[in-house]
Amino acid sequence: MSDANRLVDLSSDDDTAQQQSETGVLASLGQKLANKLKRRRSRGGSTKSTPSSSAPPSPLKKTFKDDCFDWEKDENASCATSTRDGTLLSRTFVYSKDFDKNGVVYYLGKDGRSAFCNPAESLQVMITVSDHGTGDVIGRPEDIVGRKNAVFRTKNGEKSWICFDLGYSRAIAPTRYALRHGAADKSHALQHWRLEGSESGASWTILSVHFNENALHRRFGTGSWRIDEPKAPIRFVRVVQTGPNASGSHELCLGGFEVYGTLYYESS
Repeated sequence: MSDANRLVDLSSDDDTAQQQSETGVLASLGQKLANKLKRRRSRGGSTKSTPSSSAPPSPLKKTFKDDCFDWEKDENASCATSTRDGTLLSRTFVYSKDFDKNGVVYYLGKDGRSAFCNPAESLQVMITVSDHGTGDVIGRPEDIVGRKNAVFRTKNGEKSWICFDLGYSRAIAPTRYALRHGAADKSHALQHWRLEGSESGASWTILSVHFNENALHRRFGTGSWRIDEPKAPIRFVRVVQTGPNASGSHELCLGGFEVYGTLYYESS
């Protein structure tokens, strides 16, 4: 099997226990969200967010019912699903191997269709990239969420970043994510970075930090990493390069992105 097609499976025997633990914690997180919104309603406050002029609106603008979390295993979808409460649904995506068909990006690309469609091209996912630095952007950011090996890198600027917006009506409590290197050799491979999340796009929480990581140091190399502490649901996920790449420069080179965890979204 060629390097271009090889997928790195970083799962271990501990993953099953980890995933079971994550499901329980995420159910608790969902219940906390429901209780928070219920308290706001009892005080007469609105459950909808008022967007500011400097930040996108919050995605969690509808209410939860206290009993809307039913964590049953859906074998056909390879993930756990929740019951419908009439306003908001939740669905949990469980990692199997890098760039499997169990992640949120793949799910948004399917969107009820028989064939996958790039979710950035169908506007299910919006991608923005940093614009500072020298040189030119190489490739299309939309290809990062496609199913083929993609070549993409930002301009050469320190702390370059790529941001994924899951949409106004969606938020994810992430537990794991996967990246693919965006070149046909190990040049410019990402090795120092942090993963950040935000509900509004205005303030950011650090989800994962990496230093001297070499998992992506090969032709379209892939890797996946746990997000150790379950986080509250977020709409935006951002990869920020915090040091030089494998070529000693600051272009952020990325050819694939996937995320796992519990996705909350409005029923249509």
